Amino acid sequence: ALWPFKRNHVNINPDIFLSSGANTTSEHGARQKPAPDRPVLYIVACDFYSDEKWSERILEDVEISALPLVAMDIRTDFGIAGFKTIFSAIEFCEWIVSRIEGILSTKKLIRISLHTGPVYIVPDQQQQKLSGPVVDVIEQVHRLCLPGSIYATSFAAAILSLDKNKYSFDFVDSLHASDKSKLDIFRLKNTLSPPQ
Repeated sequence: ALWPFKRNHVNINPDIFLSSGANTTSEHGARQKPAPDRPVLYIVACDFYSDEKWSERILEDVEISALPLVAMDIRTDFGIAGFKTIFSAIEFCEWIVSRIEGILSTKKLIRISLHTGPVYIVPDQQQQKLSGPVVDVIEQVHRLCLPGSIYATSFAAAILSLDKNKYSFDFVDSLHASDKSKLDIFRLKNTLSPPQ
């Protein structure tokens, strides 16, 4: 109301950003496509698919578990899982470690990495192919991780560090991502200890 140039007024309608599935009409009658479903997810990359026999068993456990999984991408050498909260993602890490330790009697063979960002997904479809800049970053980070630890980008580490009584990190190095941005990588202290 205080903007003096009436002809430059623009009405921003937030409804077009809701994933209603139907096309919406703007104030001037122009048809607008709905925004794609691109929620911010907390991404976990884990090597639990490297052995076919026990990866099938873990996948079955994931499907019947109560973990709030949004999307999962099964690759030949590792899997990527997306969650709505960082605490669901870290719970998934601990859950995977306890399953792997139960099956393989070791936790030192796998790599786990965490990242967060907006990811394009197909709604209401748990298993799907994930792609985009955020997935590219987690793939790049995961390839550089060492087995036996949980690594996190600064985005994921910063959120987990808010619970300083439970989570603390060591700085590892800076990574130059494929989009030429610089990402700080951290290692979770006392990693891969399954829940009691």
